[in-house]
Amino acid sequence: MHLVKKKDTKKLIEYLLQENKDKNTALHFASNNGHEEIAIALLNVFSKKELKKLIEYLMKVNELKLTALQIASKCGHEEIVKLLSQKVANAIK
Repeated sequence: MHLVKKKDTKKLIEYLLQENKDKNTALHFASNNGHEEIAIALLNVFSKKELKKLIEYLMKVNELKLTALQIASKCGHEEIVKLLSQKVANAIK
């Protein structure tokens, strides 16, 4: 996401935090569909300065009270489970 200017990062993060009517974010969709590269791109938007927003993004639950990590696990997308687990662990250190 190096193509995004720093001043636009805040707007992009606000956009990523948006949910559809079922409270799914883009990360929920990527996790559900096994789109690891998209999940990586979504998470790379957050810098160290946006740690609180990253945690908020990772912990968002949809209408079924599922996080993106739980969805990836339920769907058997092991690489996304590893990615999200690692991001969660690093974010809460």
